[in-house]
Amino acid sequence: MDAREHLEQAVILAPEDVETWSALGELYALLLVDEPELSEPLTLVVDRVSAMAPASVAASRTAALASFAHGNRGAAADTANRCAASPGTAGQVGSNTDLGCALVASEAQGLLTDLAALASRYPEEPRVMLAYARVLVEKQHLRDAVEVATALKRQYPDEAAPLVVLFDAYVALAEWDNALKAGRQVAQVSPGTIRVRVGVAEIALKVKGAAGTAVEMYQEAIAHEKFAMYPERNRVFNDAASAAVAAGRYDDAVALADRALALAERDAIAGLHKARALQMQGKSSEAEALLRATEPTLLEGHTLARWHVAAAVFYIEAGRERLAESELRSAGESDAFWPRVPLQAARNRLAVGDREGAISFLEQAAFMNIYSDEARDPLQNVWADDTDWKAFRRDLETELLGDVRFASRGYGVIGVVSMVGNLSDSRRVLERALVGGAEAPAANAALAQLHMRSGNTALAIKHSSQVVDTSANPGVLYGVRGRAMAQKGDAAQSRAAFVQALEKAPNEPTLYRWRAESQLVANDRRGARKSLGEALRLMPDDFQSRLMLVALKDGGR
Repeated sequence: MDAREHLEQAVILAPEDVETWSALGELYALLLVDEPELSEPLTLVVDRVSAMAPASVAASRTAALASFAHGNRGAAADTANRCAASPGTAGQVGSNTDLGCALVASEAQGLLTDLAALASRYPEEPRVMLAYARVLVEKQHLRDAVEVATALKRQYPDEAAPLVVLFDAYVALAEWDNALKAGRQVAQVSPGTIRVRVGVAEIALKVKGAAGTAVEMYQEAIAHEKFAMYPERNRVFNDAASAAVAAGRYDDAVALADRALALAERDAIAGLHKARALQMQGKSSEAEALLRATEPTLLEGHTLARWHVAAAVFYIEAGRERLAESELRSAGESDAFWPRVPLQAARNRLAVGDREGAISFLEQAAFMNIYSDEARDPLQNVWADDTDWKAFRRDLETELLGDVRFASRGYGVIGVVSMVGNLSDSRRVLERALVGGAEAPAANAALAQLHMRSGNTALAIKHSSQVVDTSANPGVLYGVRGRAMAQKGDAAQSRAAFVQALEKAPNEPTLYRWRAESQLVANDRRGARKSLGEALRLMPDDFQSRLMLVALKDGGR
């Protein structure tokens, strides 16, 4: 007989025992995250305890736990504070603070200092250490969270809760292999933990690129009896449809997109996935009609830009260049600093034989942060990127290198596409553009970024110097120069470069992250925190900025 059965039997045998009812309520509250069907029984327990002893600590504790379990942190804190005026004093001589109330009050308000005090006082109490570990994750003290959760896992190897904390911490640290290991262990111990099972599928799709495996994982989670109560079902259906398209399972993709549309008939992401799948099935007219009827009115920012770019790719492949142009203009309006927009615009121009137009867009991309997608949280992507960069490069080589009018510039822009596609010889191709002293601004801009990324500051400065003062530079090349000068030890020149960069592009989040890196080289931790905060304000899914803040917190302990 497990704890739940014991307590349910106990309240039958002792129906007037307030503390037994309160213990049952606490257990239901703990189980609610994985068993949402306990919501109503938990509410009934709260009502029962309140009716039996309305002014008691047990009534306040049970009500607070229920509010917290239902996601109402404000109400939980207010109620818990009635019996935990000083949460961190629970257990001290002379304190009348109830431990259960103290835990709810501290976790609901994120009182890390109070939880640390309780953890030092009750190191063998799992509910204390779990609450402490969860708030450590919430406050981004991730290494400490891993340490606490690992100790709990050793003590309680068959419990899911410590593994869930480990999974969340490793995801936040971008330690994907560790996250996958913890997530799979959660699924073994507690198969109904849908959030973690979905998270494992997301990592398989969006980080590892294992679309086929991800489809299976998503479908297993969807088939579980508890999935019907999962609050983010729509997103799961959409991600699963994306995985199915990438895996070439187009019937599955259509079925999954239809399930998303059944929940929200105007879901633009589901409409796009279904259109992509229908297009791959050869149902071009039906696919185009669906996409043209789909309006992304509920999307915004980078997600909206991604939607428009994906729609543009659809139209490029359908040979509808004017519709593709319209989508790309909308994408540029939604995210002006994303190089994928001019890259796809170049693809569109090349498809209609406009070589000069294609080169112009690719040169524009060279003066953006070519590696910007690497900074974004991959789990926030709403579909898998399946652009065939190798094919695009081959098309460029065919169109440009055989024509003496475009050969030099051609090598430069082919190198840009190679960098985006992570093709190994991008540096060699870019350098070909500069043979004989040819003016190749795109090649210099791209080489400056490539060398900065590889840590060769001298070459980054050399190539950025060739183009940093040109009208084509929208600010990113000043940022490259600022980073390189900081690495060289010239803090004054670095600061001056970032002043110029941010004058040109005050809303480019990359520049604030790069400035933070440079400030850390000069040991300006306060300035770096401020810069990272600004980067995250402009780009909330800036994963690299978040990890830098985590490292700053770990270093400041």
